[in-house]
Amino acid sequence: MEFLKLEPGRFVMGSPADELGRGYWEGPQTEVVITKPYYLARYELTNAQWAAMRGEALPEGAVADEPLRGVSWLTMYDFLESWSARERAAGRLAEGAEYRLPYEYEWEYAYRAGSATRFPHGEAIEELSWYAVYEHLSGPLPVGSRRPNAWGFYDMGGNVWDLCKNPKIDYPGGTIEGSQLPRVGFGIFRIGRGGGYNFGWIASRSAMRQFFTAREGFPWVGFRLVRTLPDAVQP
Repeated sequence: MEFLKLEPGRFVMGSPADELGRGYWEGPQTEVVITKPYYLARYELTNAQWAAMRGEALPEGAVADEPLRGVSWLTMYDFLESWSARERAAGRLAEGAEYRLPYEYEWEYAYRAGSATRFPHGEAIEELSWYAVYEHLSGPLPVGSRRPNAWGFYDMGGNVWDLCKNPKIDYPGGTIEGSQLPRVGFGIFRIGRGGGYNFGWIASRSAMRQFFTAREGFPWVGFRLVRTLPDAVQP
């Protein structure tokens, strides 16, 4: 599993009111200040990686390098807590570090890669297919089948939605540190980002948010992991 380090910085999360395809839940735009570095997986979690993490054989019919899908947020959350503890005990993960799902501000920071446009590559819908697997109704493609964004991350748009750690929350507006964003949200819903293989271009915009129930797995929803540094663990 390959991780890329993201340094502290700031960006504007959400979309302007006049962005084509915008949902009201993408605002108000909020400047987020990221104060601690973190590592984000370069690719979506694959079927082969999930099987290896669990010490199991690849299930019959599963394609090794396609993104894992159909696993619930709750299942992944519980697994990552126990897996992090095992990896620390085995000396493969620093004491105080952890594997977890990204908060959505961490995800959007990485996807935008310094951009402030509708897509990380700019405004052109015609160029989206160079970077994202979308409107491909038969299923996802192996991870890394399209171009990476400017910071080297693959499939952040399209292929499968990436589930985030936080629940559905309202953006506060203004300027706020990422670690101060609300950790308690609306009911059973968790945030998904990036769109999927069977969704249109609107879902692959940088600011798009979708909501999925925590206890149910979906065939168009997957995961991308974060590895924290020892001094950057967040609740």
